[in-house]
This record gives sequence, structure tokens and C-alpha cells, in this order.
Amino acid sequence: MQNIIYQLDKHIKGIKEPTIILLSGAYTYFYSKKVSPDITLANVHGATLAHSYIINVQAAQILTSKQPPYTQADDWKFISQCGIKVKALLPHLVDQNRNKFDITQSNIWEETHRFRKLTLSNISESVINKLLSFIGNKEQG
Repeated sequence: MQNIIYQLDKHIKGIKEPTIILLSGAYTYFYSKKVSPDITLANVHGATLAHSYIINVQAAQILTSKQPPYTQADDWKFISQCGIKVKALLPHLVDQNRNKFDITQSNIWEETHRFRKLTLSNISESVINKLLSFIGNKEQG
């Protein structure tokens, strides 16, 4: 694991465009590319959760320049709309410990995942994610 983290750190420092690399699962992707003998990166289409990722300086500067200078940690659509590339390690490296995971003890889910108005954009995103999952381009989280 240390070797993979070292290689990812070296890789992301060499990327000039703003980039985040997810180390966790729970994402769909269009295609993936081997960037070293031990590392394959997927170009993420949709993702959920945010419990482990690496962000380069360029991406951090974009996110901290926004007003207000914060966002939800797993708002991958917003992050992509800011011009930040979202990639993911395939297969993923980090999982959540869900043995004692109880969403009912938190109001964060309710506050951040309220019913969204059905729009053509939301429907098309859902269809694309289902198709990517169907063809096997989904990393479980």
C-alpha cells in the first residue's frame, strides 16, 4: 500500500491540470488507463462518498478560491463543473468501516440529500450511471 500511495503522490504532482484521485470506491467510469505497472486510473463519471482521495495543488487552489471557500466533500458534480478532473484508483484502495455505520444518528444526510427536482439532466445522469454499472464500469464502495 505504501508503494501505491508513493506512486500516486508522484503521479499527481506531475499533473498540471487540477485533479482529484479517489482512493475509495462507489464510482462509475467511462474508461480507465494504466499509468504505471501498479496503477490504473479510471476517468470518473459519477461518484458518491468522500472518505479517501488525493488532491493536487491546482485543484485545491480552485476550491479554496470559491466563495464561500468550501463545498460538500462529495459534491463531485460541482467539483467537476469547477474544471477539476476526477479520477479514481482502479481497483479502489480504501473502504469505509460500515460495521457501526448508522446514518439515522446524523442529520447530515437529510440536510444534504433532500429530494431533488426531476430534471432532464438528473434523469440522464441516472441513466448513464445505470448503463455504466450494467456494463461493469462501476467500482463498489
